[in-house]
This record gives sequence, C-alpha cells and structure tokens, in this order.
Amino acid sequence: MKSKMELKYTLGYSFDELTLIANDIDKYYRPYEKKELKKNGKLKIRNIEPSIEPLKSIQRKIKDKILKPIPLPDNIFGGVKGKSNIANAKVHQGKKFHLCTDLTSFFPSISYKLVFKMFRSFDFSTDIASLLTKLTTYKGHVPQGAPTSTHIANLVFLPIDLQLINECEQSNIYYTRFIDDLSLSSQKDFKSKAGQLLEIVYCQFRISNRKTVYSDKPVEITGIVPKQNSIDVNNKFKNKDISTLSENSIKGRQNYYNQVKKYKKSHIKPSL
Repeated sequence: MKSKMELKYTLGYSFDELTLIANDIDKYYRPYEKKELKKNGKLKIRNIEPSIEPLKSIQRKIKDKILKPIPLPDNIFGGVKGKSNIANAKVHQGKKFHLCTDLTSFFPSISYKLVFKMFRSFDFSTDIASLLTKLTTYKGHVPQGAPTSTHIANLVFLPIDLQLINECEQSNIYYTRFIDDLSLSSQKDFKSKAGQLLEIVYCQFRISNRKTVYSDKPVEITGIVPKQNSIDVNNKFKNKDISTLSENSIKGRQNYYNQVKKYKKSHIKPSL
C-alpha cells in the first residue's frame, strides 16, 4: 500500500483523520495491571493495554483488511483463524524428542522500530508505514490487549520463523509457534542442534531459560501433552476442582475437552 487514497478506501478514514488520532494516541488506551499468583507463590503482574473507540474499530479494520490477508506459514498457529493450541500440539504427537521454549515479554519487546520495519518490508510507503505503526503501538511497543497486536507480532516474528523453518526442514525437525510458545520435535535426538536453533531467536528476542526444556519424555505443549499415539489435556486441567465453578465454566471445560478428544481421533499430517 503506497497511496493515501488506497488507505482511505481500505479503512474508511482519510490519512488526515487517522493522523489526528495517531498524534493523540495515548488517550485511546486504558491500561491496567493483571495480577496472577504463580505455582511458586510469587505474584506475577502483567500490563494489559486495551484500546478504546474509535481507535479500537480502526485497529479491527487494520487487522481484517491489511494484516490478515498477508499469508503466514502453516507452522504458525496463534492468532490464525481455524487453528488452535490443540492443533499446535497435535503436530508434535508421535515424536520422541522435544524442545520447548517461551519468549519473555513478547509484546512489550516488539518496538515501534520493529513494527515500522515490518510494514516497510511488505512494501508500504514510508508515510503509511509510519502512520500504521503509530496506530498499532503504544508508548513505543506493541500493546497487549489491542485487536492488532497478535497479528503484528506474527508478522514481526516472521523472518525468524522462516529461518527456523528452513533449519528444521534440513534436519527433519518439526517446528510450530503459538504466539510466544515455540515447540520443536523430532524422532531423532537433535540436542546438539538445539543451541544453534535458539541462537536464531536470541538475535532479536529474549527466551525464558526457566521455560526452556529439552526432553525425550512427553512434554506439555500449549496446555496439551502430545504422546506417541494420542494427545491429552495436562494435569492442571485434570486435577482442577470444579466444585466452585459456575455452570457455564463447567460447560466450557467440557467443550474444550471434547475438542481435545476430537483431535485425538483425527490425523493431521504435519509439515516440517
């Protein structure tokens, strides 16, 4: 996208109208802290930064009309229509060796500069790339909670995805990513190559050493445990005390479990 008229036709707002909002962007966010008690008893605080109208509607249009049409590799499962955490884990069923890791502070680490670079890489003109970057970032980074954020993150991370896919294909390793969760698996031991693969990510993003696991035993992948011939929910789900849950919550859990059972019986041919 290179012309201001094309931008107006796509989003329904003129370049000048969008610029007025972009220049006063802070007033269109309502940030708050989400507190979560971890297993070790420590309190984890996440900064959630949802947008409000009219920016929220503009971001939805940017997501639907500009970001979604850009194709992603089959290896990407988070934020992709028709895909899920269950399908992501299913790819790794039947593999003996697993490498799982997690990106630290993924959304906050995606800077204004990286978003602008991403738009330019897809041949957006400088002025439109700059405006779209302003409309999809907050205080210099991608905000967690905005409609565009997951799609922006997928596209910013795409060059790293492509490097990992290329390296993994050469070694018969299966690679998938679900937002900030990276999973790799193979029938053959690839521990000697693990450091090289992680280094591709380290060049631009931080990895959680605590959540980085290499194992020849079944491991949890995006809340699901892929085994030799099936997949299953994790122990946290199985051991949950549902006596205090509402009827809707119990129904939601059952629907989720039914989805897992459906994938247990299905056969998905994974791509390397």
